[in-house]
Amino acid sequence: MNNVQIYLIVEGQTERTFVRDVLAPVIATSGLLLYPVLIGKPGHKGGDLRFERAKSDIGQFLKQRSDTYISTMFDYYRISPIWPGRYQITQQLKIWISMQIPKRSMIIQQKHHRNILNN
Repeated sequence: MNNVQIYLIVEGQTERTFVRDVLAPVIATSGLLLYPVLIGKPGHKGGDLRFERAKSDIGQFLKQRSDTYISTMFDYYRISPIWPGRYQITQQLKIWISMQIPKRSMIIQQKHHRNILNN
């Protein structure tokens, strides 16, 4: 079986350590190799996450190799209010009062994916 390399773009040092020390060893047994990479410039401390920064970093990884797989681990609480999907969720919460976390995640993921691919 061939191993699949996945670059996991993370928000900060805590997420990077978690992926490296907890997730990666367990997932490696199934042939998936996780490589945590901090978003942004060296020395970035996390928080105040902006979509343009994520889009740029993801785009750079996708240009490096044709067989590159990317995932992200960002704290929903800290992402910018103008992140794709955030406005839609806010509006729906005003109407519906509550929304399950998986539904919120799905909206963010779909909008994020569309915005990355369309540019």
